Amino acid sequence: MGKKAPDLTDLQHERFDGILTTLAQRVRTLRKAKGMSGRQFAEKVGISHTTVVMIEGGAINISLLIVFLVAEALEVEVNVLLNDLASETTTQADGASELSRSELNITLSDTSQD
Repeated sequence: MGKKAPDLTDLQHERFDGILTTLAQRVRTLRKAKGMSGRQFAEKVGISHTTVVMIEGGAINISLLIVFLVAEALEVEVNVLLNDLASETTTQADGASELSRSELNITLSDTSQD
């Protein structure tokens, strides 16, 4: 029997949704920077294209294993995807969780050092 998901407060839901959105944006940005289509990325990760769409849309809570596989497929360390997710989403004034230009530039330059 699987574990029951804990009940979250409204604030916890809001923060968690922000984290998923930020992670989704990072995955999409890095995938595109690598020049991969969604289908190519899905094949490289070993998941369905539908799952990629859901990840990049922030629609599903993915396991740490999938985060690891995504990082491997993008040829980045896991911390590139996960670093500062919670603090980034709580410091956004409007509640949005968009990548800053400086973070995007750092992330893209990290991926081009292959």
